[in-house]
Amino acid sequence: MNFEFLRGLKGLNDLYKPCKDAEELAISKPYMSMFASRKSAELLAKFIYIAAYYSAVEGMTFADILSDAKVQEFINNRGVLRAFHHIRKKGNAAVHDNNIDVGKDNAIDLLEELHYIAGETAIRLHLIESYPVFDSKIEEYPSATFSDDMQINQKAQEMFLDYIEKHEYREYSKHFVELDAKNSAHRDYLVHGKVVMHEYLEFKEKPNYRSTVEYLQQYLIFLDEMASERSPVGSDYSPEDFQVSITICIDGSIVYDSDCCGCIENDIFDRLAAAQSFSFDCHLDGNLVAIHDLPGSNCEKDAINEDELWQGRGLSDFLESIKRREQFNYKMILYYPDDNNNVVVDCIRDGKTLDIPLICKTDFSRKLMNHKWLGDMLSMHINFNHQAHPEILEKLHDTVTKLLSKDELSCLDEFWGDDGEDPCWLLLGNTIVSKDLSEIEAFIERFNTIIEPVAHECTIYFNDQFHQTELLNKDPDTFPPKLADYVKSLKEASSIIDPSIPDLSHCFYCMKEFAVAAFIWKNHKLQLVGTVL
Repeated sequence: MNFEFLRGLKGLNDLYKPCKDAEELAISKPYMSMFASRKSAELLAKFIYIAAYYSAVEGMTFADILSDAKVQEFINNRGVLRAFHHIRKKGNAAVHDNNIDVGKDNAIDLLEELHYIAGETAIRLHLIESYPVFDSKIEEYPSATFSDDMQINQKAQEMFLDYIEKHEYREYSKHFVELDAKNSAHRDYLVHGKVVMHEYLEFKEKPNYRSTVEYLQQYLIFLDEMASERSPVGSDYSPEDFQVSITICIDGSIVYDSDCCGCIENDIFDRLAAAQSFSFDCHLDGNLVAIHDLPGSNCEKDAINEDELWQGRGLSDFLESIKRREQFNYKMILYYPDDNNNVVVDCIRDGKTLDIPLICKTDFSRKLMNHKWLGDMLSMHINFNHQAHPEILEKLHDTVTKLLSKDELSCLDEFWGDDGEDPCWLLLGNTIVSKDLSEIEAFIERFNTIIEPVAHECTIYFNDQFHQTELLNKDPDTFPPKLADYVKSLKEASSIIDPSIPDLSHCFYCMKEFAVAAFIWKNHKLQLVGTVL
C-alpha cells in the first residue's frame, strides 16, 4: 500500500493508520476516503505547527495553521502548501456539499496529494531520504471503515513528543525555563494569559459524534484541573491564579455545581457520555497560559515557554468547526485585557454563528438595568467646527466630566488642557463602570441636547474609527512600509468606516448575563444599542 513508508517512523507512525484508512475507502466509499484524507492532513498540519513553534495547538483551525507564517516557513515548499489547501477544501466539500460529484477518481487524486505531503514532511524531518512513487491502482476493500473520533490536538502532541524523544528533545527542552514570579519578564508573560470569560453550552439532543462528547469532557477536565492547581491561597495574590465556577446539568437535573461540590467526579463524565441532553455554564477568571512539567529536563516543575502565548477562546473555535454536524446552542463573552482590552462575543444557534453587531438594537432588554456593566478602553471623537462653536465643545467636556470617575478624568483633563492636542476627543481609552445603564442613557440625552444646534454637520467616531478614516484619506506611500501595507489593504477591501455599526471590541458588557451595548452615531444622534444573547 502507498503509505507503508510511514509505518514505524518516529513521530509519524500515528499518521499511518488514518492514511491507510483513507486508501482502503477510496474505491468503496470515496466521499469517506476524502474526509479521512482531510483528517489525516489536518493531523499532519497540527504536528507541523507544534514542530514549528514548540508549542501546543490551542484554538487554531486547519485553515489558521496553513496561513501561519512560521508554519509556511517551516514547510518551505509551495507545492506542499498547495496540496495541504487542496486536501482541506476538497475534503470539506465531500462532507458538506451535496452537489459535489464524489467519485473514486476524486478520492484517489486526494490520496496522491496526501501521499506527497506525508512523504515530503518525513524528508523535511530527516526521518527518510526518499519515499516510493504513488501507485494509483488502488484495491477495493468493501468492509473498510473510518472512525471520526480522533482527538487531533492530543494526537499531534503525542506524535511530536514521540519524534523529539529520539531526535530533538534537547532542542525542545531548551525553549523552557523554570517559572520565576520575581522575574519581571515572567510576570509579563503571565499577564498575557489573564482573561475573564463566561460561556454556556446546551445540547438538547445527544451529540451525533462520540468525539464531540470526548472533547467536551477533556475541556471540563482542563478547567477543573487548572482551578485545582492554581486556586488562590488565602489573601495572597499570584499572577497565575485561576478560578472557575461550573454548573453541569444532565437530562434536566443539575448534577454538579463547583461552588458547593468541589472537584468534578469521574462518574459525571460517564453520565455526560450517556446523556440524552446536557448543558454547562462556565464562568472563569484567571490565567490561561500554559505552565508545563517536563520530567527529564532541567525544568522539572513549573516550566514555561517564553515564546508561547495561550490565545484560546474557550469552546468557540471547536464549536465553530462542528456547528454543521451537531445541534447545539452556545454563547460566550470574553474579556482579554492584555489584547488591547478587547471584548470578544460569540453566539451559535442551530448551526449558525450570529453576527452580533447586526442584532444590536436600541430597544434591547432593559431587564439588565441593575446588573454591573463595564466599558473599557472607550474612545469617542466628535468632528465639527468647534472653533466656531467653542461653547458647545465646553459643554460636551462638562457632560463627559460628570460621567467619568476622578481617576479616569485626570488624564483626560491634562489632554484637554494641552494646546497641542485635539480637544474633540471626548473619550480617550477610558473605563466606565455603571451599575445602572440609565446613567449611560442620561449621558446620551444630555449629549444630544448639547449638540442639537450642530448635529447635522458633525460626525462622531468611536475607538479606532477616526484614525482609520484619517488613514484612508491619505496617500499610503507617505507612510512607513508596514503602515502603508495596512492602509492599502483597507483601500483594496473598499473599507467604509460606518459609526452607525457598533464596535463590540471596545464596548459595555455584562459578563453575568451575556449582554453587550455600544455607542453608535446614527440619524444625527448619539445612541446606545445592544443585545442579550
